[in-house]
Amino acid sequence: MEPLEQKKTNILARFGKDTLAYIPAILIPAVLGVLSLVIFTRMFSPLEYGQYALVLTSVSILSPLISQWLVQSIQKFRPQYEEENNLWNFNQYIKRLVFYIILFFAIIFMSLYPIIKDIIGEYKKYYFVTFLLVSFQSLFNIGSTIYQSEMKVKLYGIIQISNAVLKLIISIGLYLFFWKNTESLFWGMVLSFLILIVPMYYDLFKYKETEKFDSLESFKEFTTKLLSFGFPMIGWFLGLSLLNMSDRYLLEYFKSASDVGIYSANNNIVTAGLGLLCGPLITAAHPIIMNVAAKQGDTKHVESVISNFSRIFLLVVTPVVSFVTVYRDSIVKLLLGEEFREGAIIIPILLVGYFAWNFAMYGHKGYEILGKTKRMLLYVLICVVVNAILNIVLIPRYSYLGASLATLIALLLYPIIIYFTSKKHIKWNISILLLVKLFLIAIFLGIALCFSKNILSIDNLFLELFVSLCLSILYYGVLLMIFKELKLKKLIYYFKKR
Repeated sequence: MEPLEQKKTNILARFGKDTLAYIPAILIPAVLGVLSLVIFTRMFSPLEYGQYALVLTSVSILSPLISQWLVQSIQKFRPQYEEENNLWNFNQYIKRLVFYIILFFAIIFMSLYPIIKDIIGEYKKYYFVTFLLVSFQSLFNIGSTIYQSEMKVKLYGIIQISNAVLKLIISIGLYLFFWKNTESLFWGMVLSFLILIVPMYYDLFKYKETEKFDSLESFKEFTTKLLSFGFPMIGWFLGLSLLNMSDRYLLEYFKSASDVGIYSANNNIVTAGLGLLCGPLITAAHPIIMNVAAKQGDTKHVESVISNFSRIFLLVVTPVVSFVTVYRDSIVKLLLGEEFREGAIIIPILLVGYFAWNFAMYGHKGYEILGKTKRMLLYVLICVVVNAILNIVLIPRYSYLGASLATLIALLLYPIIIYFTSKKHIKWNISILLLVKLFLIAIFLGIALCFSKNILSIDNLFLELFVSLCLSILYYGVLLMIFKELKLKKLIYYFKKR
């Protein structure tokens, strides 16, 4: 076997192993997220849930502002410091940066309160818990990213699962015994982060007397390098947050918080469902791609790795679009309170959009590797502007349906831009033939599922979805073989080998 082929085989084997290892870390929090959706949409009205969603939206926007530039820089530069056997200084530099970042954020956040407390009105009761939640979530994300970059998959999984379990248990406990309102949910999140952050940071940054710190000048150079790469990523993640969240603010402005609640609940079904599949695939792929780029330096090899991961993503996620589209009413009936179910119409629309967006996470890896984060920022800002214009036009007339259509168009735009612009750098190779095949397969699978749904007519929701899921897997396997994307001989050989 040729060396390059051996490399590809080893990388795909590692990708498969890490993906399986990351599944519990993604699956369990996602399942608990769905469970919380089931509980909270029955505990609170659409108005209350809408207010809760808007506060979470603010947290989702603020947290990347203070931490994501550092998270992305860790993933980019840590492999290089590992190659140079200089991880000690890297970790100590990160510790200092974390302290300065949180201190700066605290000063700004507290200084703003007297100025904006009258502007935010009834939301000012959430102000200080929002500060704590943003701070602790940022600390948690930075710490868990270091574990991820070190490929400590089991430890990463433990802290992610522990956080999800603690959030749900503590939030419900606070609701039952202290506050019968949405504030209990936020304090539950704060406490769950705090419980995990303390031991996490002790483990990551414990001091060794035998180690020496580099000079202050070296720390300044390190900070400048990370800022140069990561600072545009602040804009990128802010743009991403605005792309995903601004429709909620506009929905409240043009319509009501109840519309926000209905939209957010159905949107959460989509993001949770896709997260079950996309999460392990993307989480496992990222450190592998960055390590390949740091250690190999071969552009063609990097392009090949990204292309292979992209193909696997398409093959795994495509049937989900068909299945959820056909059974969206049953899924919503199972998961959401009655007042939220009318929003099921937006699920297929958002599903296609988020599918395309997650797919693009492979395509823009070339820009991350080359440090061209300003380009990424520009492209996401284009999508944000398009999304905002469409929301302003569509929401007043179509409410949350208009918001979902605006989101779909904006999310589709990003991978299209990445595909055509990446040709000048690290090319994102996508098989157009494969895309056509999978588009046809998705249509045929949807038709087959509709046919089965009408014939079976199962009353029990759990049984209906379970049987339909099994049929979906069977239909999809047959369709892959018909379109020659899955060979029966290889499948038989694989199971015999296993």
